[in-house]
Amino acid sequence: MQALLLREEGYAVERAEIWYAETRQRVHITVDDAALRDVTDTVTRAWRVASDPSAPPPLRDSPKCARCSLVGICLPDELDALQTPPKQRRPLKRLMAPVLEGRPVYVTLQGAVVGVRSDRLEVRLSGELKASYRLIDVSQV
Repeated sequence: MQALLLREEGYAVERAEIWYAETRQRVHITVDDAALRDVTDTVTRAWRVASDPSAPPPLRDSPKCARCSLVGICLPDELDALQTPPKQRRPLKRLMAPVLEGRPVYVTLQGAVVGVRSDRLEVRLSGELKASYRLIDVSQV
C-alpha cells in the first residue's frame, strides 16, 4: 500500500519489504504492475465489504480463529441460535469480558478515613466501617 502511495507521488519504487515481528521474518516483494493491481483489487474489495450494510458470514474452523481475541465468544454460535427455532435453542455464552483492572473508589464523605487492613481498603467515618473493598479490585482512590 505504501509503495502505491509513493508511486502516486512520483517516486520510483521497485521493491518493498514486510517485517513480521512475531516470527522475526522479513519478506521482500517486487513492486510491479501486477502487484499494484493486486493491492488495488484488495483495497477495492475491502471497501465493498466495509460499505455493505450486512455483515459477512462468520468463518468456520478457520486457522485464523485460534488467535482471534473473540474465539471464546464467537459469532457463529449466535447466528446458529438465531436460525434455530426458539424451543430448540441452547443457552448462549455470556458476552461479558472479565475486568482485568481494578475500579476507582470515590470517597465523598467529609471526615472519612481511608486505610488498608488485611488486604482490604476500608472507609471509616467516626470509627464506623462504611465501605470495604478488596485491594485487588481497586485501581485508585
